[in-house]
Amino acid sequence: MQIKEYTQLWSLDLKWQLFFYIALFTGARRGEIVSLLWSDIDFSLNTIHFSKSTAVVKGEVIHKDTKTYATRQCIVPDIVIAAAKKLMHEQQEACLRLGDYWKGSRGKQFQNNFVFIRDDGSQMHICSPRTEFKRVIQIYNTNIAKDETEMIPDDLTLHDLRHTTASILINKKLDPRAVSGVLGHANTSTTLNIYAYFFHQSSKEAASIMADALLDEPAVVNHR
Repeated sequence: MQIKEYTQLWSLDLKWQLFFYIALFTGARRGEIVSLLWSDIDFSLNTIHFSKSTAVVKGEVIHKDTKTYATRQCIVPDIVIAAAKKLMHEQQEACLRLGDYWKGSRGKQFQNNFVFIRDDGSQMHICSPRTEFKRVIQIYNTNIAKDETEMIPDDLTLHDLRHTTASILINKKLDPRAVSGVLGHANTSTTLNIYAYFFHQSSKEAASIMADALLDEPAVVNHR
């Protein structure tokens, strides 16, 4: 028996689209994103305010300050804000539809709800993003990647998105202090130490650009 060829369409749930948008565009840690309230998003200024984090300690979910005990504000593109608006509208409809089953805030207090929630309006579990990230990788590798060269490594972690953000910013010549501010590092030295390789590569490229512009002969830069 032959089965005709068919096309399967798959789309990522809106809440996960928004989660991964925020992870990539802000470099925020998983615990920081899961802790976001709607009041932390300024829809008019396109900003997200990070001031707290969620973690699991000895099996118990706790809420605490950010890793560096500091708050920060990140500006995000319109695509992130548009997704956030749509998700908030969906949650407001769910709040009305679910009645007493809804465990989050209502009415004028709706802004106090978590952005990332379970079906009943309570905060999403800290482990859920990691599970979804692995699921997305598996779906991509099984259904989209043409061969092994296009597959995403199985050992890629959600925290690696944070490294992706840092490497892109550094590659685009953003000042180390600004990169440190985006990532929420307490000191610029922390950023320089963790991403020394990327800064070194960027520095070599800058040397080549300046030499080509100022010298008569093509520049030769040692790439060891």
